Amino acid sequence: MVIATIGYAFSLSQIGSQSRIGEGTYAIGVLMQTADAVNGIAEMKRASDVVQFTLDFGYISVSREGICSVQVEEDRVTINHYSIKYVCKNVIYPSEKIVDRGTSLLTHYSNVWDAGVVYHYSDKGKTYAVFEQRPSLVVIDNPDGSATVQIVMLELTPKTEPLVTNRGPISYTFKEMNTTTWGPYIDSTTVTFNVMGEVDTVRVTGTTIYVHIHTIKVLVG
Repeated sequence: MVIATIGYAFSLSQIGSQSRIGEGTYAIGVLMQTADAVNGIAEMKRASDVVQFTLDFGYISVSREGICSVQVEEDRVTINHYSIKYVCKNVIYPSEKIVDRGTSLLTHYSNVWDAGVVYHYSDKGKTYAVFEQRPSLVVIDNPDGSATVQIVMLELTPKTEPLVTNRGPISYTFKEMNTTTWGPYIDSTTVTFNVMGEVDTVRVTGTTIYVHIHTIKVLVG
């Protein structure tokens, strides 16, 4: 009788563990949908989108992680850097961050779509799946020898903060876009990205260089 009880308890434990693993996979899928929704808005393909989900063990949060900035010489733009994160109080994955959408975690990317990254990992007894929208940079070399730099930075703004829920829908809605133009810079200049303390630089050359920064705000809620 005791052995049967132990076996039954072990079976329930196995089922619970498998259910959590299944939810982790499901949550990654939810964040992949989120990335597609946000990128669609950032690329001006749609004004809004909605992601539905239901979670039994974890929850989705929208939280400010720090700042994201871009600087060229003395000119600088800074936005709040938010992530959309699935959190579960169990260890499902290894501690190494595994990228699900994108190839690796960089400070910037070559287009808006690739800049919407999704990754998952475990840390301190919890499992995380995360969506972040990082900056993108495109350099256009013009026929006259000048260069045009196009940078897109996206800020997710929760309608209520903190935003924590285990049930959808969560909506994503375009709020506004502001464009700032810097330059001309002569011969060459350096673009410096800072994403939550991760710093990288890009050297741009040209007879004259203009930098256009598009900051897009998306309401989340």
